[in-house]
This record gives sequence, structure tokens and C-alpha cells, in this order.
Amino acid sequence: TKQVAFTLEQHGVKEAQRKARLILKFRAHDNVLNFLPLLNHPESSYVLGVASSIADMIHSASNINSAVEKISRIVFSLKSLSGDDAVKDISEGQLYIEIDKVLTSFQSQMQQVHVVRQFDAMPPLRYDHEAMQQVWMHLIMNALQAMKHKGVLNLQMRAMDDHAEIQIKDDGCGIADENKDRVFDAFFTTRTSGEGSGMGLAIVKRVVEGHYGSIDFQSEIGSGTTFTVRLPFDNS
Repeated sequence: TKQVAFTLEQHGVKEAQRKARLILKFRAHDNVLNFLPLLNHPESSYVLGVASSIADMIHSASNINSAVEKISRIVFSLKSLSGDDAVKDISEGQLYIEIDKVLTSFQSQMQQVHVVRQFDAMPPLRYDHEAMQQVWMHLIMNALQAMKHKGVLNLQMRAMDDHAEIQIKDDGCGIADENKDRVFDAFFTTRTSGEGSGMGLAIVKRVVEGHYGSIDFQSEIGSGTTFTVRLPFDNS
């Protein structure tokens, strides 16, 4: 604030301290000189006051939207864990399509992540598309968080004798030995409060097993974690 106020004072802006605080509130401090005509305008106080009120409303709306999204995810997770309907609408599809959708949704969080994608051609599988998207969402989100959103994310899909094998490998912090037996337990999390509900991997396991598949993992502290999902081609 002092630096911005000093710059404004050098350019003859009145009430520089107050206007500097508003400039910072708008996150416009990197381009403060572009706003000099406005800041020197006779009605600048009125304009900045209105802009400040709008900024407060936008910030509040953003917080509300974020809270609603978190609540929605928790409700969805509880429904997935509590009922017998983890798998409902089964239809034919290609797994790579669901994985690519999830990768696209995380694009803004992957600016420093190099994705290595090795998907073999394979016959379509029958699965619940919405539930399976949840599987890839939780596994990829966990990988990105373990990597602190930078590093190499390896995704591999190959056809085995009677099943598809999908591996998601990160080069993140790894899972401590004392936590490995609890990874798939509902509500277990090593993250700080507000960062995770501890239900993601429990849901993943439930959905995968609902498709008559299996999931396991290998992990080393400092080297990363690999989750392996196996889904049968014939799950009728």
C-alpha cells in the first residue's frame, strides 16, 4: 500500500493512501499508472466507492458459490457411500473419454504439470459414466495435490487378458507407511481442515468394486504414488 501510495503522490493524486488501498483491493496495483486519468478525475471518489461495493459483492458471491460447490460434493459423496446405488446407469463407453473430461476440468490447476498419456486401443466397456468420472476425478485430484500441482503425471491404460488396467502415477510426496492401511477408509484424510473430506478414495473403491473391478496402490515417501484400477471387459 505504501509503495502504491508513494507512486500516486508522485503523480499528484489526492487522497493517495485511501486510493492505494482501493487499487490493491481491485488487484490493479501492477498497472496503477493506467488508472491515473480516473484517479485524478473530479468524480474519482464516487466511482471508486461504487467499484469497491461491487468488488465486495463479487467476493461474497464467489465465497457463496465455493461453499455451495463444497456442500454439493459432500452430499454427493455421502449418497455414494450410504446407498446401494454406487453404480446405476450402465452403458457402453470408452474410458479414455471420461479421463480426458476430468483432465480438461483440472486444466487451470495443471500449468506446471507435465502429463504423460499412454492409452492403448481397447474394446468399449460397460460402466456407469457419471460414477466412473468420479473415480478419475478423485484419483487425479489426489495426484495433483500430492505433487503440489507441479511435476509429472503419468496416465496409462492398457488391455490385459480379460480386463482393462488403468494406472495413475504421480511424483509427489508419497504415502507414509502408517497411513497405507487406511487410505480407502471413509473420512480418513491427512490434509488440513477444509482441504479434503476423506471420502474420495472410499468412493473410488466402492465404484470400482461395483463394476466388479479392483484397485490397489504402491507408494514410496519422496517418490510418489501409483494407483492401479482393473476393470473387467465382461461385467454382466
